[in-house]
Amino acid sequence: MEPAVAAAVSHPSAGSSGYSAIPPGRFARRLAVVFDEGLAELHTHLGGSVASDILWSLAHEQGIALPVKDYWEFDRLVTVSDPRGVPNLDALDQIYHWTELIQSSPMAVERSVHAAIGGAYRSQGITTLELRFNPMKRNRGGERDLDHIIMAATRGLDWINSVQW
Repeated sequence: MEPAVAAAVSHPSAGSSGYSAIPPGRFARRLAVVFDEGLAELHTHLGGSVASDILWSLAHEQGIALPVKDYWEFDRLVTVSDPRGVPNLDALDQIYHWTELIQSSPMAVERSVHAAIGGAYRSQGITTLELRFNPMKRNRGGERDLDHIIMAATRGLDWINSVQW
């Protein structure tokens, strides 16, 4: 069974956080639908979908100065560990600040897309994934070309599609 993948890019004007607001109600919950072929994850963000060890490696490979020196402290910095989520949007923005910074290069976006999709398939059997990110949150305030960031995401998809499942 081959995973089906799709990527959604948020519109740059989608609010201050860069992500579209989800209306309250039953659709505001994280969706996972069971199909005969596997699971579908219908709303996941790149910033929260990459394993901490991969983010740790990406940060060090790019020479990003982190506020912590220990891997386990870093894991706590970039992970929502409470099953109830985070207390407010500011707490989530603190996590996404680091994941977005680390993922702010074409190389990091490509590897992150690959890791998110492959990890979802290997750990949870997800075969259909809607992976979202805002390229403007990944270009270091205009330092990086948006086209390169977007093309890196498509290379990450191509990398997954080239794997023999």
